[in-house]
Amino acid sequence: MTKGISSAVLSALLLSACFFLSMGDGGVRAVGVVRDVSGTPVRGALVFFDDPGHDRWPTLFEVNSRPDGSFELYSTVAPGRYDIPLIVRAEGFKPAAIKVPTLSQNKVLVTLVPLSGDSESVATLTTGK
Repeated sequence: MTKGISSAVLSALLLSACFFLSMGDGGVRAVGVVRDVSGTPVRGALVFFDDPGHDRWPTLFEVNSRPDGSFELYSTVAPGRYDIPLIVRAEGFKPAAIKVPTLSQNKVLVTLVPLSGDSESVATLTTGK
């Protein structure tokens, strides 16, 4: 049984290492959740990096939130450390935007406000290495 656990842990570590090595010096990643102001998950929200590559290869720079509101988005971008806007849009809601740094683990919590709402939609960011 220990061998099976070791193999699973080793596989996960190798997969993580491959992801970050494939990013090289030009990758961006964001994982998070999209909810409405009452805390209900927003399914199907368009989440995308507003990067020049998005115009040429949109499917590499965008995803839709899952039924539980979660999303995971990563892409290769121009080398360097800089910020890229992350935009979240959903029908019936005001859009949200936040800048996320490249070469970092980015966790994003998005709260969307209805179009008829008085406030703006908000995205908050937690970063790590």
